[in-house]
Amino acid sequence: MAGPASQSWLSRAANVRLFLLPALIPWLLGLAISVTVATVDPLNLRPWGLRPRLSDGNYPELVTPKLVRAVVEQPHDVLLVGGSQAMGITQQQLRREFGVERAFNLSYSLTRAEDLAATSAAAIRTPGLKRLIVELPFTAIEPDQPPAATGAGAISVLSAPWYALPDFGLDYAQATLERMEAGVFDNPAWQRDANQFVAAPAIVSNPDMMNRLDDAFRRVPVSSFESTSVLPCGDFPLISEYLVPLARRAAARRVSLDLYFPPIPSQSYPEAELDISTSPNRSAFKQLLSFHRCVISEVARLGYPNVHVHAIDLDLSLTSTLANYRDSFHLVRADAFERLVNDIRSGRFELSADDAEPYVTALRNRVLAQYKARPQ
Repeated sequence: MAGPASQSWLSRAANVRLFLLPALIPWLLGLAISVTVATVDPLNLRPWGLRPRLSDGNYPELVTPKLVRAVVEQPHDVLLVGGSQAMGITQQQLRREFGVERAFNLSYSLTRAEDLAATSAAAIRTPGLKRLIVELPFTAIEPDQPPAATGAGAISVLSAPWYALPDFGLDYAQATLERMEAGVFDNPAWQRDANQFVAAPAIVSNPDMMNRLDDAFRRVPVSSFESTSVLPCGDFPLISEYLVPLARRAAARRVSLDLYFPPIPSQSYPEAELDISTSPNRSAFKQLLSFHRCVISEVARLGYPNVHVHAIDLDLSLTSTLANYRDSFHLVRADAFERLVNDIRSGRFELSADDAEPYVTALRNRVLAQYKARPQ
């Protein structure tokens, strides 16, 4: 018969076992998820695993940047790299407009210079690539801005060694299991998230957003858009450190490179002066136009026939209709995204060196016309 000391020890041991079992469950679950993700390798980080097979639809903005490596290491005809203003363009639209079989949209929100450079440099090496489309969002202009969480995800995956396990959650585990069972790395929640991006109501149905646009005209003086002074191209290292090398790689690989300025409604520029972070004492509009002018002149100086600059912000069928937008800057209608892709393919808004000044003048005059049309 066990004595009191023995019973006490047995009781403590039993309590430890009862504690350890529940405590081990999350650890075991995490280990199982890690082993599954590492074995299937849907992000293509390792020399083993199933060949990445991605959904035919777009992915959510937090998932897309982590797919860069999986996408660029497979053959594609057309790739699109950009920020949130390009996220609504679908693979089907790219394939249909350019008449190709393989296309992918690698756009995600808050694209900055560092990750835009890394993503595009990887994209230009894609096997079989015929055309690389690069949106030049305002978020990429400032050279000192560190990558956001989205861009950091892209960089971490692109530079990850084979033994790395990038951050993932239960949704990645579910999508990995779906890859094993149905063959495609995806899950229903991701598709719902991506579809909501182009299913949001237009800004004209949101009184608060419309009031913000009106308020910006009252708070930002018209003089912010009257200046003709320009910033030196040296203020935009993105051009010399990223765009020029990218254009040279595209020329060497005989890949068509389409750089484009996203369409912004002329009514939205005053709000941009209030909301977009820029260098001290600099007008966001002045900075944007100077950057665009420098991109146009530098591409023209290179003289590569396969590198093009498209000013989609000149397309009045997009920018003059606020019903095309979900907020001040983001298109929402599927036919609007279709029009954007068609503008690039057709080259109807392609700019040469001689077009730079008329382009800048046209944008400025459109904003000034918005001020004149409002009650004084």
